[in-house]
Parts: sequence; C-alpha cells; structure tokens
Amino acid sequence: MRIAILLSDVSYPPREGLHQQSTMLASELQSRGHTVTVFTYGRSTLFDAERFAAETGVEVVMPPRRVHAGALTGALQSGLPGSKAWTAQRYFAKRLHDGRFDAVHLEGALASAVPVRLPTHARVVMSWVDLGSSRYARLSQRSSGMARLKNVLAGVLYLGFEKRAAKRWRVWHFVSSSDAKHSQHRWPNVRAIIIPPMVPARLYELEAVPVPQDVLVFADLRQRYVRDAYLRYMAPAFQAPELAKRVRWKILGRVPADPELRSVEGDSLVEYLEWVDDYAQELKRARMVVLPDGIGSGIKNRFLQSLALGCVTIATPTAAEGVPAEDGKHFSSFDSPDDLPRLIARHLDHAQDDETLSSNAKLFARRAFHPEAVTSAWIYEYGRHDD
Repeated sequence: MRIAILLSDVSYPPREGLHQQSTMLASELQSRGHTVTVFTYGRSTLFDAERFAAETGVEVVMPPRRVHAGALTGALQSGLPGSKAWTAQRYFAKRLHDGRFDAVHLEGALASAVPVRLPTHARVVMSWVDLGSSRYARLSQRSSGMARLKNVLAGVLYLGFEKRAAKRWRVWHFVSSSDAKHSQHRWPNVRAIIIPPMVPARLYELEAVPVPQDVLVFADLRQRYVRDAYLRYMAPAFQAPELAKRVRWKILGRVPADPELRSVEGDSLVEYLEWVDDYAQELKRARMVVLPDGIGSGIKNRFLQSLALGCVTIATPTAAEGVPAEDGKHFSSFDSPDDLPRLIARHLDHAQDDETLSSNAKLFARRAFHPEAVTSAWIYEYGRHDD
C-alpha cells in the first residue's frame, strides 16, 4: 500500500511520547514493504528530517514555509488566507490528492483541517490522541479564574474543529475506549476505532536490574495541571517517615528542580532528571515506577513501557485509563494521596510477590502492544473499504 501520514507535529529523534508513536508507526509500516510518506508542518525545530528519512527509508514532505504556531493556533490560522498555515494546507492538499495514496492517516487538530478531496478509493483515518474538547472540559473543572476561562475557550474551539472533522472524516482513531465511547455519543455518524500505542520491540528484550532503593516517577511537570496532581499525590509519600531512609526518588519530569517542587520533599532524597537519552535504562534500574496522573490525557506511553519491561508499576486509575490492565494482576492502583506511601511500603516489604506481578505485566504488554500486533492492526484498518 501507499500510505500518507499527515502529522500536526513531530520531532526526531522523538522528544514527546506522541512523536515516538508517530515515527515508530511510519518506520514499522515501511519495514513491512509499504511505501510511506510523512507530511509534517515543520512546527518543531527538533525534527531532523534528513536523519529520519535516512534511518527509516520514509519520504518526508514539508511545506516551503514551516508552520511554527501551536496546534490550536495553527488550526485557526489555516482558515486565514495568506497565512503560513493556510498556504501549507493547500500545498499538502495538492500533494495528497495527486499522490495516489491507498490510505491517508491524519493526526491532530491541524491535520484534521486539511482541505483535500481524496479519490474515492483512498481510505482515510482521522487520529486523535484524545479529544481536545473533553480534555479542556476536564481541565476547566479543575481550574478557576483566567485559567478556567482559557480552558473553556480552548474546549469550545476544539469542539468546533471536531464538529467540522466529523462531517468530513468518517473513521476516527483513539487509543482509549473512554474517548471512543465519548466520540460515538457526541458524533453518531463517526465510526470510532481503538488501536493502542505500541511499545518499542527492544524493551521486551531488556532484563530489569532494579536498584532496591530507586523509585522512578514519571510526570511531565511542564504542564500546570500535571504539576498540581504531582504535588498533591507525591507530598505524602515524600514526607512519610517510613520511606525517607528506604527510598531514593528519581523524577523524570522534563524540568529541573525549583522551589515549588522542593517544598514538598521533606527529608527524602529526590533527584530531578530533566532529560535522559535512554529512558529504558532508567526503567531497568527502577525498583518501582509511579505514575501520579490526575487528569486523563495523552497516550499512556510510560505506563505501557513500564509494564513491558516488567516494572512494578504503581499508577492512579487516570494513568491507566483506557488500558485493559488489571489492578493487582498487572499493576497496583492508588486513588488517594494517602494510599501511595502505604502501597510503596507494602511492595518494599513483599518483594517476592512482585515477581508474579512483573511476569503478568510483561506477558500482557507483549500480547497487546508489541509493534507486530499494533502495526498489523493498522494495516488491516488501512485496507478496509466496508464503511
């Protein structure tokens, strides 16, 4: 098949979870004999197009003038004649129309607005990480003042893009069942499909060598709502006397330590890792992995990768939302900040019980999220013409 993938944003080497998924899918498809072309607006200056093409064999198409606006701003500007986003959309529309593609995969709000009329044989899949209208509705409920107003406005704007996309693109892709059900309720004419993210094959081959004291926490602390959840959930664990001398905390949070983050540490030893080149090596050494998400969004990359490596994973229900993993069998769930220190202490005291949890997690992840299984699901979906 000839497959076009239009990405609202991408970096390479990937710096975000979504970008890792997008580039990995394109590479996996190309390696299986399909001809893949990636279209991208060039929003990220961290996208090394030449390196990506050389390492994957995938053709890359970017507009003559790169679009540096954010996803929502770019989508709005795409309706403004003469703007970079408007020009890029029409450049892509012509290339997509003339490319004789068998399948066209659109990803994100900006890509959803491309004004192209595709040949009737072309299969189109509109892929959303999560519905922006739903995400900002959740954020507005947790915020106040100007922050709440901004979230409400963003939700309304996203709802407009989704409404327009529902009129043009019949098949919508999600990674979680909750988003799929929500979309079906709001847009009955859309057929929602669920294809999970994939976990890099190399993770399944790694053997964990946990350091007994190391607990790794994943949280993108650049985001205010993620930071608020992190502070709320982690403060009791940091300040628990029974953990202070037993645990060494490593926070993969995309930011250096600052006074606000340091204010909740108590007597604990906490190290902030702004960036690591190989996160798998950190996962290998972790005695436990904690995911203190408070508002569901994103593609659950770190949750799935932790399971795939057989890490003892402790997560809020939100962090595991939409993933059919079972609490107590594949991971341990906590819902209250006060539950977290007790749960960590229990795992420290009963290390022998964690062997079964780890084995179950690895088997579950291999069956559901291995590149072979996920790529096969995409190939099947691209080839369908029954709707």
